[in-house]
Amino acid sequence: MHSIAVAVALCRNNPTPPKKIQQQIMNSQGRSSSTTPLISQAHRSTGSTLKQWKKKLFSVLKNRKKVRGKNFNEQEALDLLSLVANHKKIIENKQTNATTNQEKIHVWKSITEQYNTSHPLNTRNLGQLSAKYENLKHRARKYAAQNKQELYSTGGGPAQTVTDVVLDSVLSIIPKKRVKVN
Repeated sequence: MHSIAVAVALCRNNPTPPKKIQQQIMNSQGRSSSTTPLISQAHRSTGSTLKQWKKKLFSVLKNRKKVRGKNFNEQEALDLLSLVANHKKIIENKQTNATTNQEKIHVWKSITEQYNTSHPLNTRNLGQLSAKYENLKHRARKYAAQNKQELYSTGGGPAQTVTDVVLDSVLSIIPKKRVKVN
């Protein structure tokens, strides 16, 4: 509901919307697919053109700066992976139907709560934790491919494999079929 108020305030002749609406813009998720119906509703109600409305809205959203969180240290990553390992059948499920997606969201919410209770000084949201896990999976696949390539390279003595505790634990969680090695 507040998005329509934001759109109306942006389309009026006022160069800046009221302070409360500006805060709502800054707290909103940014560019999402749900803004398209709001664009058509807002520009019809104010009489401005769709192009003008989009330009004003996205200039405000573009100038918004993301607040960068602290980097994950090794212990935090291992704690996240231990929580994910408890629910790996649900999280690593390839199905994308409605019930499976709801289960995944529910599991990620519980993982977020458990993680934040164990790390009260450095709390993370659901998006940060799931993005970190996806990033770790990507890095683990590259790590496995690099180790496999080193193993089969010719000459120069024994293979020099690099060990990483975090990436090894990720490889133990994800199914072996999903780790493709060239």
